[in-house]
Amino acid sequence: MSSLTRIAPVVAFVACSGGGVTQPAQFDKATPQAIERAIIAGVDGDAQIGLILAVGFASFPAGATACPSIATSGTTVTVTGGCTTDTGERIDGSVQIDNLQGLSAAQASTVNAGLTFDHFTLSGSGEEFELDGSISLSGSAGASTMSANLDDSLLGLEAISNIDASCTATGCSIDSGATIAIPDIGDADVSGLFDNNGGSVAITLTAADKMAVTSNGSGCYTYSISDGATGELCGSGS
Repeated sequence: MSSLTRIAPVVAFVACSGGGVTQPAQFDKATPQAIERAIIAGVDGDAQIGLILAVGFASFPAGATACPSIATSGTTVTVTGGCTTDTGERIDGSVQIDNLQGLSAAQASTVNAGLTFDHFTLSGSGEEFELDGSISLSGSAGASTMSANLDDSLLGLEAISNIDASCTATGCSIDSGATIAIPDIGDADVSGLFDNNGGSVAITLTAADKMAVTSNGSGCYTYSISDGATGELCGSGS
């Protein structure tokens, strides 16, 4: 199953030019796997996966799991790996979650939470996902800000994402200066909107060339590169 199916947000992006690109991406020279990695990073998928994993582990009742170990001190929860779960998944590194309660109550109250990943890695079933960096959220459910500064590995490819988003109850707008960098492709500027309700995606990433990505919410993503190349990625495999 493609990793794209695990991305939580429904996103509509419009790329901006003139941002922080230092080694412009060349999508026309990228492999299909690298293109898929760029799409995941561009829709802030790394941050979404990180939030889901961290909050899921940290929400376990005390003593419910031996791997990973979960320690609570005041409003701080630390999830630590270095072990193998009873289902055979290997977990390494750690993640610290500050004010989990504020994050869990995001739909109804003040949002004020932070996550710090220290090479937090899950591996098993032939796949590995490693998170390093931080995510912070502040504001309220109706007007919050999410900032993600991550260096992650997924699909065997590294991606560095620096994306700030200003959110309302219906969606988020990407703040200016948002970028992604994938060593196998290069850097790209990103801007636009997360549409939380529509189920569709329309992305454009701009660098040395442009890549436009659309989806109607069916689980398939079609992309077109400015040189005329096109393709499709679907949840059943790419």
